[in-house]
Amino acid sequence: PVNIESKENIMKQITAAILVILPFMLLCKEEKDRTKTERITKAQTGTENSLNTAATRLDTAEVFQTVLALEDSLRKERGNTDLIARLLKASYDSSSGSFYTVGKGVKNPKLPQAAQQQAQERSAQLDAKRWTLYLKRWHTGSSTSFGDSIGGEITYSMIVDEKMNNDTLLQLVQAPVGSVVVD
Repeated sequence: PVNIESKENIMKQITAAILVILPFMLLCKEEKDRTKTERITKAQTGTENSLNTAATRLDTAEVFQTVLALEDSLRKERGNTDLIARLLKASYDSSSGSFYTVGKGVKNPKLPQAAQQQAQERSAQLDAKRWTLYLKRWHTGSSTSFGDSIGGEITYSMIVDEKMNNDTLLQLVQAPVGSVVVD
């Protein structure tokens, strides 16, 4: 038989152990709750930031359409200074310090099937590069007309969007102004 004194002693030991462990358990729970709250707050802030960024982002569909229409007009009216000014305004994004151009690459049916797409992409990229060089020259105040000889280097650019229009590949290309060097 277990005597009452020993039961009381065991109960005192258990109570003492609980009293020692309980604060640690409460601290752990508080830490877990705090961590969970921080994660929720970070997730909400991230969502808000991405929504704010989306609201300030460039409307690439609009830029694509506007720049393409102005480039097409300038192909027909090469020296039209009003069109040049409008294209320069439409294609320059001051928030990123970049030019946006649309390069065209027409499918060449004379090439083997395997080479057609690659040639079309290369053609669109070269066309976008040429437009970017003209934009840089116009941006610096030059009175160069579209179609005049132009050369230079673009150290960085990226394709933002592309579309197919029948047999023509259209690529919207972004190039930071500082990466464009005109000869």
